[in-house]
Amino acid sequence: MSAADVELIRRGYRDWNRGDLEAVAELLDPEVSFKGLTNMPDRGPHRGREAVRRWLEELGQTWEQMSAGEPELIDAGERVVAVVRLAGRGMRSGVDIGGGIDVHVWSCGGEKITGLRMLHAGEAIELAGLEPPEWEALTGGGAGGREEDARRAREKLSGLEGA
Repeated sequence: MSAADVELIRRGYRDWNRGDLEAVAELLDPEVSFKGLTNMPDRGPHRGREAVRRWLEELGQTWEQMSAGEPELIDAGERVVAVVRLAGRGMRSGVDIGGGIDVHVWSCGGEKITGLRMLHAGEAIELAGLEPPEWEALTGGGAGGREEDARRAREKLSGLEGA
């Protein structure tokens, strides 16, 4: 992964947060593969730019607003791992959600996004073998001054497999 790949993912989150699905779709490789969270009704995998675009549009229709904020992006060699705090308001319910943390594992190639695997925090913690103090240090849940724990968390998350 290069700094350009990290910036590509950062740009994708900015476009998503602005609600610009056209711009997001432009970042996708024609053969992209997305795997959603395990509790999503249509988690996929979704293959191909148009299939992923439709899935994103359907996801967007369930939310009056939805934001991924500014996720922490971890250069994970062949992947970019994002620690994401989603927030939004349900379209029909008007219920606000927020505070939950997910982990997104991105793959890139040829200046395009080639894959995404979404994980709930608990799944990512288990798969990466994180200890509670490491996760807390990374996500701000623990006391300050724990940069070594946060560094270990980033290193372990870097080993997660992508889509």
